[in-house]
Amino acid sequence: MTAMFIRLRRMVKRNISSPHINALNELRIDIYRHPSHYENTIVMADKVNLSRSRFSVLYKELFSVSPTEDLIKARVSK
Repeated sequence: MTAMFIRLRRMVKRNISSPHINALNELRIDIYRHPSHYENTIVMADKVNLSRSRFSVLYKELFSVSPTEDLIKARVSK
């Protein structure tokens, strides 16, 4: 949990807007709850209204893992 707050603080310093942080956090929670709802990064990016490339960059900066890797982890953990 502490690591997540450290990453959030870094994101704020890098001027990633708060709405993106909140949207990405909510998306990640949903990915781990319902991994079957997300086929790929395009679907995830659409959910938070970002382009696929911008989404991937922000996601990796915030969580230190690519969205694809995180989706795989979510599917395996289910």
